[in-house]
Amino acid sequence: MENNNHIHFFRDYIVPSTCKTNGYTLHRCDCGYEHKDNFTPLSGHSYAIVSETAPTCTQNGSRVIRCTVCGEEITEFFAPSGHAWGEWNFQKFPTCTEDGVKMRICSRCGLKEEAVAEATGHKLTVQETTKDAVEYFCENCGQTISQPTSRGKRKNFVASHKKSIIATSVSIVLVAALLIATFSFFIPSYNYSVALDSIESGDYAQAYSSLKKCRGFKDSKDLLADFTVYYEEIYSLERNSIYGTYTTKEYTKVEFCENGNPESMVTTDKNGNIKDRYQYDDKGNIVVSNHYYSEGNIRSRYEYDDKGNTTSEIYYDLEGNVTGEDRYVYKYDESGEILSCFHYNENNVLEYKYEYDEKEDTAIEFHYYSNGAPRYKYEYEYKRNQNDDVTSSVQMSYHFGGVESSGKDVEKIKYNLFGNIKSSTTERYSANGYLAVTNEIKYELITKDICIYSYYSNGATKSTSTTLYNKDNGVISKEKQKYNEYGDLTLDVDYDSEGNITGQEKYEYINPHIVYTPKSK
Repeated sequence: MENNNHIHFFRDYIVPSTCKTNGYTLHRCDCGYEHKDNFTPLSGHSYAIVSETAPTCTQNGSRVIRCTVCGEEITEFFAPSGHAWGEWNFQKFPTCTEDGVKMRICSRCGLKEEAVAEATGHKLTVQETTKDAVEYFCENCGQTISQPTSRGKRKNFVASHKKSIIATSVSIVLVAALLIATFSFFIPSYNYSVALDSIESGDYAQAYSSLKKCRGFKDSKDLLADFTVYYEEIYSLERNSIYGTYTTKEYTKVEFCENGNPESMVTTDKNGNIKDRYQYDDKGNIVVSNHYYSEGNIRSRYEYDDKGNTTSEIYYDLEGNVTGEDRYVYKYDESGEILSCFHYNENNVLEYKYEYDEKEDTAIEFHYYSNGAPRYKYEYEYKRNQNDDVTSSVQMSYHFGGVESSGKDVEKIKYNLFGNIKSSTTERYSANGYLAVTNEIKYELITKDICIYSYYSNGATKSTSTTLYNKDNGVISKEKQKYNEYGDLTLDVDYDSEGNITGQEKYEYINPHIVYTPKSK
């Protein structure tokens, strides 16, 4: 810049960027006028170690670093190193019949750990054998030990318990017969009678409990189908990792309409803060859902037809403004299957049409644009075995604006006996039927799981234990679940390959609300 009296002569100064300010080039004239350009972005923090604590065998280590420019501090944590155990040494040697004691010491912290050294057991060699006994000599302790053979054991037992064996056998037969008769008829019959009386008097909690004990007596299963149980639920979660333990807890409270269906449901965290709130219509469908966040509340509203299908969905943002709306109109056949659906949103209108096979599986599906032009057509074919399980399926799709004029894609899938995919083949054909592209994927078994079940006397599942193996039969993980006598999950525990607990979920069910709606009548 210049005027009538002065021409600027600039000197350039490069100012480097820091974590707080941008860098730039400063052009300054001796007269005091200056100009900045060539800006550079923030350079990032320049950290230096402030303090450091090494991890121990059982405690986390940590390190505090601080930016030398702005003072920001970050604390980093390091997992415990674990004990460095030495060899086991006997404090007390085991004998043939008595356990000993062994000890080892951690070379890092000096912790001592004792364990039982199991008894070695006799090291026997045969000295003499008869029909009723075998004489042994122990090389470890020098004792001579006589052990009866199977014949000798039977003779000794029968000789000393002859009368009691006869009496016990007769008693067992009589008691078994009585128990079988009692459990097979009298107890289920009694519970069934209590259930009927309780239904008559309106004590549905007692009726439900008694029907669960009827073990299928008469029409108890049909009567059970007329009951619905709703609970208020307490849910807690705990996850373990090398960085620490994460825990959370949620409470779910339900209010009910006069007909027994839920009217509202509220979920709160362990501090009583509302996380989710739902409102229902008299048929049990959600009509309003609210999800609460620190920034605000996200909300959705729903409407349904008389068959329970959604006809309207409206979405709101954190400030309560409508962000979108979807509407649906359905047509049904005489059996209640959907024949067509119009989907309206702010962008366009889409139409879907459906046809079904004799198994009521979708056979043909049409998609149309809002102007009626065909968009997609899907055809489905299924093959089944004698158990009616699907062994393979074919999906053919036609697209790009013409139902069949623009070619088609064909996807063929085969399944194994367990319902897992064995192979998948995708073929793309041109409009004249020429096979343009084909792609085949084969799947192999890389994992397997084995699940063990246990049951209550009423037949309800008591617990499950599932172990997941890799293809070399090595354990990948385990999961154990426990249920109450009504079939509700109460505990879900996950384990790693070493058997260590990695997380567990607990469920508590309180204030049961039992609804009786006699559909079977």
